[in-house]
Amino acid sequence: MQTEILIIGQGISGTMLSWHLQKANIPFLVMDDNRPNAASKVAAGIINPVTGRRVVKTWMIDRLLPYALKAYADFGVQFGIPCVSEKKIIDFFPTLQMLEAFAKSTLENSDYLRMDTAQDFKAHFHYQHDFGIIAPALIVDLKKILYTWRLHLEQQQLFVSDDLKTEDIIYAENEIRYKDIRAKKIIFADGAGGAANKWFKNLPYAPNKGEALCIEAPELDRNFIYKKGITLAPVGEKEFWVGANYLWDYADDQPTAKFYAETKIALDSFLKVPYTISGHFAAIRPANIERRPFVGFHPGFKNIGIFNGMGAKGTALAPYFAHAFTNHILHQTAIEPEASIERFTKVLSR
Repeated sequence: MQTEILIIGQGISGTMLSWHLQKANIPFLVMDDNRPNAASKVAAGIINPVTGRRVVKTWMIDRLLPYALKAYADFGVQFGIPCVSEKKIIDFFPTLQMLEAFAKSTLENSDYLRMDTAQDFKAHFHYQHDFGIIAPALIVDLKKILYTWRLHLEQQQLFVSDDLKTEDIIYAENEIRYKDIRAKKIIFADGAGGAANKWFKNLPYAPNKGEALCIEAPELDRNFIYKKGITLAPVGEKEFWVGANYLWDYADDQPTAKFYAETKIALDSFLKVPYTISGHFAAIRPANIERRPFVGFHPGFKNIGIFNGMGAKGTALAPYFAHAFTNHILHQTAIEPEASIERFTKVLSR
């Protein structure tokens, strides 16, 4: 079996990269182990244009958000599935200090923030200090996208189910060999597994564990994402995703009773409407210390590439940088310096 590029991983990074490669008519295969709790499969798919306690713009969001909206909309049109929608985030202020910080930020960042006292959510939520509105935000149906793309790849015989180990890869200057597969290049989009990759293990990975619940709350308006310590985001046909935490010290990738109990207490104090818990999930995010992606080819092994390190913002980052990486492969165009793997040339040359 021969191809131009072998992509390892079919999370949102591997999916967006292979989708862009196919549009560019670059031959590829995708290999994935189909883990049910891969980070992309349990994420809410939220693209929030602001971040942090200071409520500042997310890095590159003015480029990332419109590109992501178009890419996911185009994907939906191609396969006849709605998979992205615009939402408003209702950000309830837990303290007066947070209200003041948000109000200050609206003066500096009117593109995405505004105060609004005209609406009232007191029939559905307990809150004391009003709320701000973040818009536009996006919800991307990651489960639907990943499932649809996998079916498409299988139908075109472009998918291989395998739990690849890097030590089993045979590297040659002009060819990558793995079992019966021959590829000119290999690109690792393997999420949290990348921290153990023998070619890229020196990168500053900082994987963290996240958990979320799914609930059904029929009385809540699904046109909004709600935040007050926890986040409630409409997913699927009738559920809300509720999360999430960031654990840097964890024993495994399984859900915990502690998160379940603490999140239920938070829900009970936040919601006035009835709800039922329908699911509990956990996953390891492929984050890194710099909070910037890893994109490009290894400085010492020119046909071994990486498309990883997206962390919690992978839904926003993956489409834009998949496009950039595809252009780099086709035309040797430069990748954004803060995302390019070239910034780690010394580290990767050890």
